Amino acid sequence: MQDKLVRQSPQTLYRLCHQTGEYFLAVADYEMAAHYFLRAGEQSKAAQAILRFAPKYLESGRADILSHYLSQLGPAELQHQPELALYLGQSLRQRGLLGEAVVYLKQAFQGASDLDAVDIATLAMTELASLARSRGDYTEAQQRAARAVECSRSAGPAVRAFALMEQAKCEGFLNGMEQGYAIALHAIEAMRHAEDSVEPSQQAQLLRSLGQICWWYGNVSEAILHAEEALRRLSELESPLAADLMLLLATLYLYRHEYDGALKFGQRALDICQRLHAQELLSNALTVLGNVLTRVGRLGQAESCLRQAIDLASQLQAASYTQVMAGSYLAYNLVAQGRIDEAQQIAETALWPHENRAMVYEIYVCRSVLADIYLEKHEVIRAKQIFESLIEIGEARQYRIPLAMANFGLAYILLSEDNQERGLELAQKSLYLLESSRLWELYVDQKQRAVVVCQALEQIIPDNPFLRQVLQVLRSKVPDVTIIPTGQRPIRVQTFGSFRVFHNEAEIQPKMWGSAKARDLLAYFVTFRHEHIPLDKALDALWPSNERQSKTAFHTALYRLRQALNVGESTTRLIMVEMGDYRLD
Repeated sequence: MQDKLVRQSPQTLYRLCHQTGEYFLAVADYEMAAHYFLRAGEQSKAAQAILRFAPKYLESGRADILSHYLSQLGPAELQHQPELALYLGQSLRQRGLLGEAVVYLKQAFQGASDLDAVDIATLAMTELASLARSRGDYTEAQQRAARAVECSRSAGPAVRAFALMEQAKCEGFLNGMEQGYAIALHAIEAMRHAEDSVEPSQQAQLLRSLGQICWWYGNVSEAILHAEEALRRLSELESPLAADLMLLLATLYLYRHEYDGALKFGQRALDICQRLHAQELLSNALTVLGNVLTRVGRLGQAESCLRQAIDLASQLQAASYTQVMAGSYLAYNLVAQGRIDEAQQIAETALWPHENRAMVYEIYVCRSVLADIYLEKHEVIRAKQIFESLIEIGEARQYRIPLAMANFGLAYILLSEDNQERGLELAQKSLYLLESSRLWELYVDQKQRAVVVCQALEQIIPDNPFLRQVLQVLRSKVPDVTIIPTGQRPIRVQTFGSFRVFHNEAEIQPKMWGSAKARDLLAYFVTFRHEHIPLDKALDALWPSNERQSKTAFHTALYRLRQALNVGESTTRLIMVEMGDYRLD
């Protein structure tokens, strides 16, 4: 019928579409109104309808639908109403089309400036600053943020608060987190002075940003308070902002040893990002979940997440922070698997594009991981040089948590060299930076190095609760597990420090395993060596995917494990099956 009208009486079709659009406008179904106005060729009316639903669609993650309608508007409408160009830029960014997003955001800024639309100009410049920061261009981000703040002097309170918060992040990374934190508090103060005129979702965004800055500054307790408050203010928990908050909480809970909560938040955030096709945020979700999975011992699954995160961030070409952090976490993961050379390659690859850029937070963290890798390889001089440079920069930027670990790393080296005075001085600085945040897990991660540093500190600070907690956890870990299959020479597994396996006192090298999953499988059964493990439980821990594929992968990994340890069918199977349950022989 419609095709016939198009051919025979297009004016009748346009009139019907106009009337239908007016009907949907009257009943507040703005998306349908925009649809019919566009079909009627009434761009101005369609634009007005889109403006009515655009903020809600952005907030709920329906960026693909929003950009579909906005892209049908002509250049004249976007120029006449720069708010439309702003929404198009924001929706394209949410979809991961970052190059296109920049074009429309610049158009929005220029159009709004020409029309003296201060709020729109400020928001567009703030978004451009955020995109520059996402690309890793912090100098450009800093300049754009300063310009946004200048624009915001006559803007609304929420708009000015957003500009200040973006400036807080840029200044914090480049000039010190103390300065960034102070600006962030100023932004929150601006919000609270006009709280009645600031939407709850806007309040949540600002609190989310304050929580992030508190985390970078090393104030974990305050970061959790702000992130949880932000989440409570959201009415829509299936949105990009909710997912972003869950990712922040996953990281914070992880380092507070609340592993179940961290895993729950990480997995839920990933589900939301995948469902909403929020590509830029998806790379961060994979990064955070990969870090959580590494720390709960699911190394193979974690490695897969982190590699996906790096690939996606590389495709986006504007997720520098995520890409470098994912590289850091993957390098740490590979060290835990004993793949030291590969870990070094990953860390160095992540750092290479940033050689001539400022040493911002994520690069600082990655260089610290690289220094730890050099220690694993006994390249002490190289590790020492990195830690020394990190301490100088970390003190200037107030990156409290990674600075604490740089002090720790250099303290360990100096104590090992019998430089007790300087080593203890740095160890005390490290303890001071971490103690108030209760992040003792970061010391535990250092394993044998933590024993050296903490025992030295105990000599001058006896009965310190933080040190006591670290040493208690470390002493509860069994350094080696010896497995003696019937009639065979012992298989020795080192779990204290890097995970290493020895058969006939010869170490099993990474390439001999055939795959990381074979190592993961042995590590899993060593961890639960006193238990009978149902197959479903093992599959859920190591292969939480398609059941048929998981069973095949399990038996493949089991075969490779036996091959690596030279345990053949004629002797013993090492991992036994009894009544459907598996156990270590």
